Amino acid sequence: MKKFLFLYLSLCLLTSCGQKRAQLGEVEFSVTGKPEAQPYFEKGLLLLHSFEYEDAAEEFQKASEIDPDFAMAYWGEAMTHNHPLWRYQDGASADSVIALLGATPSERVLKAQTPIEKDFITGVNILYGEGTKAFRDSAYAAHMGELYQKYPGNDEVAAFYSIALIGSVPVGRDVKVYEHAAMIAKEVLARNPKHPGALHYTIHAYDDPDHASLAMMVADAYAQVAPDAGHALHMPSHIYLASGLWDKVVSSNEVAWAADKKRKEEKNLTNEDLNYHALHWLMYGYLQQGRIAEAKKLVDDMKTYCAELPSSRARTHLIYLKTTYLVETNDYDGEVASIEVDKRDLNIATRALDHFAHGMQAYHADACLTLDSIIRHMTAERLLEEEKSSGSVVRTCSGVNSLIPDALDLQCAQIMEIELHALQAWEHNDDVGAEKLLRQAVDMESSSSFIYGPPSIVKPSYELYGEWLLAHNRPKEAMQQFERALKVHPGRALSVKGKAACETI
Repeated sequence: MKKFLFLYLSLCLLTSCGQKRAQLGEVEFSVTGKPEAQPYFEKGLLLLHSFEYEDAAEEFQKASEIDPDFAMAYWGEAMTHNHPLWRYQDGASADSVIALLGATPSERVLKAQTPIEKDFITGVNILYGEGTKAFRDSAYAAHMGELYQKYPGNDEVAAFYSIALIGSVPVGRDVKVYEHAAMIAKEVLARNPKHPGALHYTIHAYDDPDHASLAMMVADAYAQVAPDAGHALHMPSHIYLASGLWDKVVSSNEVAWAADKKRKEEKNLTNEDLNYHALHWLMYGYLQQGRIAEAKKLVDDMKTYCAELPSSRARTHLIYLKTTYLVETNDYDGEVASIEVDKRDLNIATRALDHFAHGMQAYHADACLTLDSIIRHMTAERLLEEEKSSGSVVRTCSGVNSLIPDALDLQCAQIMEIELHALQAWEHNDDVGAEKLLRQAVDMESSSSFIYGPPSIVKPSYELYGEWLLAHNRPKEAMQQFERALKVHPGRALSVKGKAACETI
């Protein structure tokens, strides 16, 4: 069997019908396999770097069908079952793939033909081995760090080390780790500016307001380099949103959402294959631009998708769109407020979002007893989840998924619970109690890890406290809170509006 350089193959990757190859970026990685199987492996690798996991798996499967001895094709397919930033891992499916290489870790490694291939297979053995997911993620990142030292200048080793570092952070955001991951990804970009993984992982490492400016050029480039990967079309908006660039947030997600719907039609897929994540970001962008009617239509669309296929993922995103819309518009008497979602099996943070929206609805309707009932229910649910959660997720037969709460989920739920408590106190004219609770919420949120995207605490506590202070004719203090809100969420319309109101008093 011969080894082929992907730099050459990227120029020759054509379908059997002579169609132009997909534009997914460029990689250069020499692996052992039959020449006719190599293009499928390369395409799978490119798709994997852009988190197009299902499509990548199909390409790796094509490669192994052509060449059953193509060890790295099995590696690639196994890697598609681990989604490091989405808190999801399908251990059972990964096990079934790597079992084709051998029954034991050592047997699988022996199937690889070169030292670097053996090292990559060893990495998969670690990733799907024994122990909690946090333990395995950390061990895998350490292994890739060793390979980074062993194979200096190898772009694939460096790229997978970069994303392994980001994925090794069990909860929230570790700035030092993320900055290290970005440094490694940028080393790859210096050698290959069209490497989709290096572009992608740089964005993830820098998608917070303090670092977003460092990745602006990368964000602009990624969608141009890999326009046939739907996730690559969405990813620049991580940097744009963290910078408050709403026109770019909207344009990125309009293109990403359109591409995703086209893919669904072309491949005859179900609603479950739609990228609801991009739809939520698009709606949030519309709301920041004041395009309320267009945002409302997206909520209606999501409601339809959910009715057609009410998966946990669809129901989660319907809650995301519903609660974001309500908080940004304060339209608690409209149609969106009446949307009911079965949330019993969803993550505690998602359930808390829906409870918060119902609590806000009760508050605006002066329904004190209803608000009290909602708060007590939220507290009971959170305490139950805290009791069940150990903070670490153990490997089970079905893998790991984001429905299982972590410490940050529980904290987000508690902050929204405290916010409703504050509103309840305000309703009862207990200004001392209300302010104490608002300060508690602000302190908790300021100590929590930054989460990129539309606020996971759907009504940021800084903003809510600022509005309370403004209502109590304390504009200087209110201004401080709105500025804190805008530091975390640059350009956020309600905080901009609140700050402007402070300046007029």
